[in-house]
Amino acid sequence: MSLSAAVIRELVAAGLSGEALVAACERIEGANGPVNKPRSAGAIRQERYMNRKRGSVSNDVTSVTVTDDDVGFPTPLPNLSLELPKTPLKGVKKVSPVTVPMRRKALVPRDWTPSDENRADAIKAGLAERDIAGEAQRFIDGSHSQGRTYRDFDAAWRNWCRRAVDWRPAAKSTDPPKRVWGSV
Repeated sequence: MSLSAAVIRELVAAGLSGEALVAACERIEGANGPVNKPRSAGAIRQERYMNRKRGSVSNDVTSVTVTDDDVGFPTPLPNLSLELPKTPLKGVKKVSPVTVPMRRKALVPRDWTPSDENRADAIKAGLAERDIAGEAQRFIDGSHSQGRTYRDFDAAWRNWCRRAVDWRPAAKSTDPPKRVWGSV
């Protein structure tokens, strides 16, 4: 806190000067403590946001600090009956049991080859064993030529195999060609 000019004039008028004036000002500041300007609602919201962003604990949750004195032989805990609140707690996020970070999308590597599991998926989709190598090369080339990126290459390969069967032209008939009218 800074003393106003009016307060200092009053102290000088009372006969204080020099070191006595400085000492009186320090006592007044110490008695009142530091005065904080009232903060706007926006500043308070911004501070809460920054604390959440940093991952710190919010004001309504207490944190536990473990010291070296706490480590040692366990003390028996009293029988506590803990009931969970029926309303959600403020500031607590729901978390799935297993959280897997998302992989970044990427082009299929040029040296990618289908694993045994990938080969089994291709056969299950309807591809012949002899066609798998060619489809794998088309899969890689398609990724690079069209800029297709994938998070999961195995899932993309399964989809590619299903579509390859759908896109394949109809099998040619082994029957002899039919006679066209007017030909001998």
